[in-house]
Amino acid sequence: MTGLILKDFYALRNYLYKQLALMAIIFLGIGLAFKSCSLLPIMLMMLMVMTAMSSFNVDESAKWDGYALTLPVTREQIVGAKYLFSVGILLITGAVTTLLAILFDALTFHEGALSIAAGAGAVALVYLVILCVILPLYFKFGAEKARLLSTLAFLLPFFATFFLLPYVQIPEGSAIPWAAVCIGVIGLTVLIITLSYWISTVLYRSREF
Repeated sequence: MTGLILKDFYALRNYLYKQLALMAIIFLGIGLAFKSCSLLPIMLMMLMVMTAMSSFNVDESAKWDGYALTLPVTREQIVGAKYLFSVGILLITGAVTTLLAILFDALTFHEGALSIAAGAGAVALVYLVILCVILPLYFKFGAEKARLLSTLAFLLPFFATFFLLPYVQIPEGSAIPWAAVCIGVIGLTVLIITLSYWISTVLYRSREF
């Protein structure tokens, strides 16, 4: 399975490095303009989700799936490697860029490490859920057919947040058990990832190449 993960990384590494450098420069400039470091991890994590989807385009153009099924690997391993690659680059990028944003913030704007980390963590969870929705679509329909559906999966959470956020209110003086909330959210996210992987495996088994 390690070889399957490295295959995606090697196929996209030049694109990945260039896009990371370009986006880091762009959003560093935006951060300086708005006097905020919190945008950097958020936008670079979004780039990682897009990169994960690009790996399906590379596979499809190279007719990788048909070749992979002649190798001594199972369909479950192919799906699992794609999940590990997608989730891995998202979480690693989120962790590294959040640390960099916190360090830069300590030297400049002083937003606070907790504020930056909380924002990045919340967005990382949203992107993980989006990945869990998108990946089964790609395994079922392929890169070309799933592109429109994946765009909707990106847009719907933002529209839902935009319309519902004004109605979400936390009563003053309420004691929220944040530790329990975090544990619950992480547990739910793991459950969603597991369910998504199972669905992708079932869908990928039914495809013919």
